[in-house]
Amino acid sequence: MSVELRVEKAVAGGDGLARLDGRVVFVEGALPGELVRAELAGGKRDWLKARAVEILEPSPFRVAPACPLAGRCGGCSLQHCSAAGQLALKRGIVEDLFRRQLKRELPAEFDVEGGEPFGYRNRARVHLFRRDGRNVAGFLGRGTHRVVGIGECPVLHASLKGVFAEVAALKGASPETDVFGSDAGRFVGNGVPAVAAVRGREYRFDTSLFFQSNVAMLERLVDWLFSRSEVRGGNLAIDLFSGVGLFAAQLEGSFDRVVAVEREPGALRWMRENLSPRAEAWTGAAEEWESPERPDLVVVDPPREGLAPSLPATLARWSPRELWYVSCDPATWARDAARLESEGFVPKELRGFDFYPQTPHLELASIWTRRRDG
Repeated sequence: MSVELRVEKAVAGGDGLARLDGRVVFVEGALPGELVRAELAGGKRDWLKARAVEILEPSPFRVAPACPLAGRCGGCSLQHCSAAGQLALKRGIVEDLFRRQLKRELPAEFDVEGGEPFGYRNRARVHLFRRDGRNVAGFLGRGTHRVVGIGECPVLHASLKGVFAEVAALKGASPETDVFGSDAGRFVGNGVPAVAAVRGREYRFDTSLFFQSNVAMLERLVDWLFSRSEVRGGNLAIDLFSGVGLFAAQLEGSFDRVVAVEREPGALRWMRENLSPRAEAWTGAAEEWESPERPDLVVVDPPREGLAPSLPATLARWSPRELWYVSCDPATWARDAARLESEGFVPKELRGFDFYPQTPHLELASIWTRRRDG
């Protein structure tokens, strides 16, 4: 069934939101302000899913996708939106989260920092399938588990040019192969040692472990945190969800003690290699670790699910002079922000970083202090 819908705004995930007979409709492929003809695709009692099949009144931000596989490949979902439009869309998503979850307006000074719209992505997972007796490499298709064969991807970093053909030619290649490329080199294969440099520090890790996929934007995010922070050093800094030691390594020169905590045992070896011997590296869950003393600075950079429910109260008990919270999911950040505020934390700075142009994903970096009576 097709219907005409006026899109009001974008929501987390990038779909447009419209309304039909009192129900919310999430419209794939539609931009805020557009009038579209959409095919309904199921839903529940109070909401529906739909896909835009004709744009009757286009947004001024609508553009022709740069990649011929846009709409088929699952890697990108916003190539029909200009770079400026994507930044505005993502700011609107955060604005909506503030109103709905924090019950206030987004600060007027909030901004989303953009980077290169293409050629930025350093990390990817390449999938293989067989066609006509040979291997073909690509990404999963949008909304499916079928692989779309790819020659070159315009989003990948220049160091990964030709990587799909390389993966397809690997003897005994896995159905899924992790690849990483940076100015330091190109690293192809699951568990292959890789290298990347951030703010003059070299990081070693293997391709099976998480490391940010946009190194250029990562540098800008870390630069912003250091430039806006009022804690320039001190006795103790704690890096929770440390991974391979990204923030801990950046903090070592400014604090007497640096503690890095990460629950993934596989990251411990690389964390120790990336930190100096005097840094303390611990494997364990962030919510189960206890600080030995009041820290000057705590950094939390959790996975998409955000902070464990008990962690804001633990952080409040530690009472750091400053807290940095880096989030890869604005929705869980907003949920955790409400919990942090209830525990006496005050948001001092907030900025968005567009790590993944052509997708709806957004990183948030925030700096928090304690209330004077906290």
